[in-house]
Amino acid sequence: MPNYTGTVESPKPVEEVFRYMADFSNTADWDPNITEAAVTSAGDPVAVGATFHVVQGSGLTKVELDYETVELVDGQKVVLRSETGSLVSIDTITVAPKGSGSEVTYDVDIELKGARKLAEPVMAVLLKRIGDQARKGLQEQLA
Repeated sequence: MPNYTGTVESPKPVEEVFRYMADFSNTADWDPNITEAAVTSAGDPVAVGATFHVVQGSGLTKVELDYETVELVDGQKVVLRSETGSLVSIDTITVAPKGSGSEVTYDVDIELKGARKLAEPVMAVLLKRIGDQARKGLQEQLA
């Protein structure tokens, strides 16, 4: 199963960083691979059951994903899940105190379905490239 884990530090307080990260509609602000991200549920976007529509790429490489917040440990951890006919993506974000600021760890597990499982080695390489770009963007956004 392809996986990517990246960590960034921020001078911003844990509460502020957690709320920003848990609202997955902010993904387009820091991930250059995301062309659109929006909250699709009513109410607080930082809650279990909140849903988000995310578009990665454009044109022929456009992938649309609908995420749901499936776990939330307030101020510490959020888990989002998306499932399509070809994959399941589990995104886990943890935020912890680091000095006077915070440290964010972003972990993505992708499970390809059916015959697509044969492409897992290629997906792992692609996920690393995409993840490194997103980590760099997140570092800049949280500076």
